[in-house]
Amino acid sequence: MAKDNVIVLQKESKSQKNEQRPEELLKEVKKDMGKVALIISIMAVMLMVVFYFSIKLTVGTIEKKMAELYPVKKQVVILDKTVGDLQSRMAKIEKLPEETRKMIYGDILNEISQKAEYLSQHLKGSDRDKLMKVQRILRELETTLK
Repeated sequence: MAKDNVIVLQKESKSQKNEQRPEELLKEVKKDMGKVALIISIMAVMLMVVFYFSIKLTVGTIEKKMAELYPVKKQVVILDKTVGDLQSRMAKIEKLPEETRKMIYGDILNEISQKAEYLSQHLKGSDRDKLMKVQRILRELETTLK
């Protein structure tokens, strides 16, 4: 037999068949990682576009509602001013009975002092002095009531 026609068969193990050189393996991993990075970046861009339009829509809705509320704000300010005026008027009305009472008491005191003055013109001596003291006291009361 001749050596030329002889093929030496060696058993290859499964690990030798599937095993690649480290350089080839690193090259494939880099290629796969590049694909993953590209997919992630495309998804990130898509998410940013979705977030942009959703925020734009939300801001537009808020602006529209604020524009609708502006006239209401003006009306609230006017209403608040009107309520303030009404409260001040009510306070004056509540004080009115007290003022009326003071006016009535002042009129009564004025009437009494006029009568005392009339009497003091017709009386003489110590009675006149007493009426003068009464008139002075009545004037003091009138000034405290005003």
